[in-house]
Amino acid sequence: MSILKFIPNLEELWLEDQHGDYFTRHLPSPQSPLKTRLKILYLIPFRPYNPNYCMIVGILPHAPELLEIGLPYLNHEIATDISTFCPRLQTFIQTNTSESSHSSELPCGIINSLGILLSNCPNLKKIDGSNHQIGAQFLLTHPWICQRLEVLRCRIVGVDRLSEEEEIDYHQGLLLRRLGWPLPEAETLAVEKYIHQICPQHQQIYAQLAKMTHLRVLEIGMEYRNLSHEKNFRFHPVSFIHRGAQTYIDYGPPPQNTLELSLTSGLEQLSTLRNLKVFGFEGVDCRIDEEELRWMAIAWPKLRVMRGLQDIEARFPNSIYDGERWYRRWFMRMLRPNVKHEHRLVEPICFVWQHKY
Repeated sequence: MSILKFIPNLEELWLEDQHGDYFTRHLPSPQSPLKTRLKILYLIPFRPYNPNYCMIVGILPHAPELLEIGLPYLNHEIATDISTFCPRLQTFIQTNTSESSHSSELPCGIINSLGILLSNCPNLKKIDGSNHQIGAQFLLTHPWICQRLEVLRCRIVGVDRLSEEEEIDYHQGLLLRRLGWPLPEAETLAVEKYIHQICPQHQQIYAQLAKMTHLRVLEIGMEYRNLSHEKNFRFHPVSFIHRGAQTYIDYGPPPQNTLELSLTSGLEQLSTLRNLKVFGFEGVDCRIDEEELRWMAIAWPKLRVMRGLQDIEARFPNSIYDGERWYRRWFMRMLRPNVKHEHRLVEPICFVWQHKY
């Protein structure tokens, strides 16, 4: 006998996946005509690395009025089912909370699963899935249709970028061009790659984001460093850098192939985001400098929080001091003293659950 049959008017359901086997045996088949009034559905991750999604798969075909769903992470099957059976969905929240995308913290969401929602659910207002990745090519071939999106937290990856050597050749090539001198082959190739491959892709991605004119929160990155380094070196081995008498932890560079967020690449297209209050680019290999900060200070008049230039020495006390980061934070404070620079503090979903009732 189906459990949902006896609670057809239930509007909010929070489940723990440790009871999934029992609950799944008492769900109606997807072909059943049973429909519920369920509007809010959350799965609390008792097993965050292996959640039981059978319950969710069994419920979604019978929840056409669903507005909000919270899951440890979103896979393609669930995303497709939501797009098919829950056309009114407004909110997706990742219940596997973490403050870092490092693999020691939590597993990444399946790549492009959020893209399935963004390109198929027209009523979306909030996507909070910082650990989920959207590939650049998938983004460009699956246009988003949720024009009233207000909150977007995800990671955009797979973006074409110059290598370190090509960066050097590119800037050398620009200098030679300004001097009117001929460019050697390496410099020519780097300049042409940037102009004809990298810029067009960046501009197409910015154009998609620029359509989301209701955005209040846009965070396209996440802290990438291993927060466990300071907690337990034995289980999370690290590399060290020695400079004189000082020893620092080598946290490595931010993930490659992310947006460079420079005006040269087309960032000014995001001037349409006049309602933006929070902008986050932690874990993004960006090229934000004075010119970009001046532009942000003017283009986004409602901006109040920036994540990406905040002090990291307090959080990672053995990291190498980043003078450029400090200077850019100081520079932005001179332009916009009312903008805070801070990490995103993630509240465990179980805490939210306990205090909601």
